[in-house]
Amino acid sequence: MTEVALAGLRTRPLSSYLAAIGLFRVLGEQVDPSIRGWWQGSTFRVDSTLDLDEIGSFLLDDYAPTPLVAPWSGAHHGGFSPIGPPRTRNALAVIADQSDPRFDIFQTVIASMRALYETPVWRTLSEQADGDRKRSRPTNAAVKRQMILLMRNHLPDPALVFLDASIALTSDGVSYPILLGTGANVGRTDLVMHYMENLGKVIGSAQQITAGWLESLLSGHSSPLAEASLSQYDYHGIGGQNLTKVDASASMANPWEFVLAIEGALAFEATTTRRLGTEASGSSAPFTMASSPAGFASASVDEGAKGETWMPIWARPWSLLELLSVLAEGRASWKGRQARSGTDFVRSARTLGVDRGITAFERYAFLERNGTDQVAIAVGRVRVADDPGVRLTAELDPWVRRLNFGADSRVPASVRTTRNQVNQAVFAAGTGAGPRQLRHLLLCVARAERAVERSAQFQESSGIGPVPDLSSGWWDALRNTEPEQRIAFLLAMGHDRWGQQADGAPTARSLREHLRPVVAGRLGGIAGFRRGGSLVTGLGTRPVTDLLADVAVLRARTAPEPSGDLRPPIRGVRVQFPVRRIDAEARDPRGSRSLVERFATGDLELGALSQWLEILLLLRPVAELEFDPAFDAAQATDQTRPEPVWRLFAPWFGQGTLLLDRGVGSDGSVSPSRLVPAVRSTWPARLRHATPMQLAGLAREVRSSYGAARLSSAIDPAMFDAARPPQTTISALAALMVPTRVRDLADLATDHLHIVQGANQ
Repeated sequence: MTEVALAGLRTRPLSSYLAAIGLFRVLGEQVDPSIRGWWQGSTFRVDSTLDLDEIGSFLLDDYAPTPLVAPWSGAHHGGFSPIGPPRTRNALAVIADQSDPRFDIFQTVIASMRALYETPVWRTLSEQADGDRKRSRPTNAAVKRQMILLMRNHLPDPALVFLDASIALTSDGVSYPILLGTGANVGRTDLVMHYMENLGKVIGSAQQITAGWLESLLSGHSSPLAEASLSQYDYHGIGGQNLTKVDASASMANPWEFVLAIEGALAFEATTTRRLGTEASGSSAPFTMASSPAGFASASVDEGAKGETWMPIWARPWSLLELLSVLAEGRASWKGRQARSGTDFVRSARTLGVDRGITAFERYAFLERNGTDQVAIAVGRVRVADDPGVRLTAELDPWVRRLNFGADSRVPASVRTTRNQVNQAVFAAGTGAGPRQLRHLLLCVARAERAVERSAQFQESSGIGPVPDLSSGWWDALRNTEPEQRIAFLLAMGHDRWGQQADGAPTARSLREHLRPVVAGRLGGIAGFRRGGSLVTGLGTRPVTDLLADVAVLRARTAPEPSGDLRPPIRGVRVQFPVRRIDAEARDPRGSRSLVERFATGDLELGALSQWLEILLLLRPVAELEFDPAFDAAQATDQTRPEPVWRLFAPWFGQGTLLLDRGVGSDGSVSPSRLVPAVRSTWPARLRHATPMQLAGLAREVRSSYGAARLSSAIDPAMFDAARPPQTTISALAALMVPTRVRDLADLATDHLHIVQGANQ
């Protein structure tokens, strides 16, 4: 056995890839059954009983081409009509008149087809097809199906290789895999005619010329090209109908590359998708599916894509039987079913849902260029790997399918823009679902939801609703040590107990129902879009501190009064959304004092915080939380600047009774001093709009509340008389919405409060 590197056969363009598969196939079937083939990087290699020179000699002297006939093709009937264009009849005659025994099988197939062509039943079907063609309409599917059945019954078995690869019979007609066009027609190009013409070139040209073409193909050395076209298989070709408006004869190509590319395409046997477990019957070739408008620069719903195919790359030597077995199965499963689109396929590859032994896939999109001509464009390579984060994206599939309803020209511009971004982000997450890709995906989804909410017409036509709640697995995949993410998580995950108001109407019980245009259902899920939009508008466009301040004002008017605690010294509400620990022994999951005060002083990046809120509000608020202490330790700092407004109000905004330093009771006993948090309903609104003078007056009122609890604050309201930008107070109010650890708030209160003799017990 000799290992041979075929430097001229590479994974790109598609013509080169298929030529490698074609060479592997004809060598294995005609001369060396023991041959093994594999890809090393982008180059094809074989381990064979033949060396490179012997492979070339076999092709030049002994290779027997697979017979192809297409008597249904165009007005010329694939060259079988005596009155068809001379070019097609001449191409057929080149093969039929060969004296070389390598063409015996091909000539037998042609003779059998000529005999079938003269039968009355064929003539009747052919006349019906011609009538449809003259009326500029597609040939009746039942007629085409009968023609294919007649060919299968009358032609020798070698002819079935082409029939099986180019046409799939369905229950009521025929369908076509994109790899061989529409029954071997690609736009104005007849693939069978080009195959015969190129065979004539490699056989009829001088030995030195055809050997030069072959050496160029196998070794990668440059050689003069011939007047030929690689059709849809090489969009980089020089001239040709796929790139210019000149005739295909102006194209320059290597005839051997086209011949072997067709031989390779025949290895991809077409079948019907019922066998692969999809929902509807149709044409399918291995690893071929509907196109996804994502993953390359020009991707668009209106792109005119015919589909896409993912060509397998394997690094371990395979026998021809192994390759054909993999292609026969063509397995690419996603969510327990066959992949239906390129986006499904890339995620299948990244979750080991494809055939074992494949290391990567080269993706080709079949797009319309120069009118209706179809070309295969290489749009990326995806390596096979196990990426658990990719599985999370399946939760978005039903919603994204509805988002992709309708062509771009029939949907609002805002929806069109955001859905293109979502499609690209889903595909990018499929190629590698790290935290950065998942974060970008959810950010695009959040913005698409807002665009959809603004278009009632699109909602009605597509049946789309809000993004359904996403699982907590997203949080584990997104978790990092950014302080902005920790703040956003504490804001997004807190919620009141789920339920409904007495009149049965849903009530907003979490930040999600305030900032997203959604209504919560009875058990906390998403019930639908809120009529009139978000309660507080501007997520993603307004400063996040302004949004949270507005939520605090609204919440102060609607939140329930505390229950289950000692009655506070003032009647009021709790405006923060409660965050609960797993059990009584668990560590308090709320934010640390230093972290929350950093937010209050403006030390955090508000743009990042806003984006994290957009993302995390797509997740369902959880009932209980627990954080690794190392998570907050990574954010701790000893250089937090004091924010007096936040420090004065924070104990009242807390979520649990504060146990302060122990005081001495009137009977001389020692007992802990308590502060039961509650907020007067007017405080948030007054903070939201306070001038420095008004802020000082409010501070004095808060000090009075401390006095009612037999505590006195060391924070002097006079310090607020100085010029203080209103935005700093708004930032402090926004930070007061962040759940903070009870113990930290107790320590904060102890720092600036004095316990009065006889404090409440």
